[in-house]
Amino acid sequence: MISFKTLARAFAVLAFACAAAVTIAVAPSGAAGAAQDIQAKVHLRTVPLTIVNRSGRGKMFVFVYGTYNGTSYYVAHPAGTVSTFPNSTSYQAYGLAFGNKKKVTIRVPEMMNTRVYVSYGRKLKFTSAGGVPSTPSGWSQSDPTGGKNPNFRTLFDWFEYSWGPQPAPVPPKLPANATYLNGNQTQVDMFGLPMLFTFVGVDANNNPATLRGGFKSAKARKRIFAAMKKAGAPWKRLVIGGRKKIPLRVISPYNGISMGVFPADQFDGYIDSVWNKYTGGSAAKTVVARTTGPTQGFTGAVSGTDLVFTRTGAGGTVTFAKPTTMQAYQAWAPTVSPAGDADLQTGAGELMTMVQATLMRTTMLASNSISACPATTAYYRNAPVNMYSKTIHRYAYKRLAYGFGFDDVCNQGSDQQVFQPTRVILTIQPLNK
Repeated sequence: MISFKTLARAFAVLAFACAAAVTIAVAPSGAAGAAQDIQAKVHLRTVPLTIVNRSGRGKMFVFVYGTYNGTSYYVAHPAGTVSTFPNSTSYQAYGLAFGNKKKVTIRVPEMMNTRVYVSYGRKLKFTSAGGVPSTPSGWSQSDPTGGKNPNFRTLFDWFEYSWGPQPAPVPPKLPANATYLNGNQTQVDMFGLPMLFTFVGVDANNNPATLRGGFKSAKARKRIFAAMKKAGAPWKRLVIGGRKKIPLRVISPYNGISMGVFPADQFDGYIDSVWNKYTGGSAAKTVVARTTGPTQGFTGAVSGTDLVFTRTGAGGTVTFAKPTTMQAYQAWAPTVSPAGDADLQTGAGELMTMVQATLMRTTMLASNSISACPATTAYYRNAPVNMYSKTIHRYAYKRLAYGFGFDDVCNQGSDQQVFQPTRVILTIQPLNK
């Protein structure tokens, strides 16, 4: 089954996981007065975010940003006051400084597309052209303007959430003005810090709920890096840093391709095998899928270099061009005909999530039903195994994680949701046990 959360992410998850659309930070000196003025105007409600620092590292900085009514804000003070970003193309350092403290609390506001960055040793640096902050990159040594990337050698990671009014229909046992808090810790781009997030609130029946995601084991980080190195080339090349100190991070395969440390044709052979299997037009050489909503059934076959899905009954096609290795790891959008068919567009979004998930888990040759959810023992068994995603899942809490953009297909993502949130806890597990 495709989850509602997968559908919501179908055309947005890559931008959300890799993107710079939303941000919040710690105010540069002198901004406190402006932050208080803005807070008074927007009246953002807050909940306490407690950060438990078990990392074993000192000089911790926390940077929180998000959007409210289309404007980007950052948390300028632990009490929850917020400020807007300057319109600046120059890098500025952001982050609330907490030194060696083992536990700190910040009031985090009700905002959408929020990220909570934790860095050690130094603050992260951001540009904010048009008042929208940039995304700190751990997978490129150069910044977009050709200079040095000020964040590449910084130890950091993040988790993300959206908190806002629950769209209609509101579950009947909740108040009409109920809010929801949905979030995850993503490894779509990289894994740097072993974070465990905890949401406290109520469930849809208004019963107390405490939900977690991320990494619970104190040994998770050490084991992930050890497994990636043991996997050999090209996987060990995704580990960044660590010659004299602990590694900074392990980056995803597509970021490894961009950085020149991972082969651009690594997955080509499997893609060729899939396209060959579903070429020929016979019933034995078709892909089938069922989507939710009015679209329902699809049958797919390779025509030329395209994988073409035809909708059952109402007609219309969803066409996937044969992808490169990079496109497969990132997910790539199909073309839809007729383009103006809203139901078909919805179905295309679901198909996109299924195609990427079955390629990444190398189950697309083993089963021609891409909407089926086999036992998780079927994932990452058939060569070439995605060792990055397999390793992240192996050591994640309940083995739920985001090793690629649409990893929530068949409910394998780390996202969790509560209503009426009252508390958030973020635990940074040890870095080198």
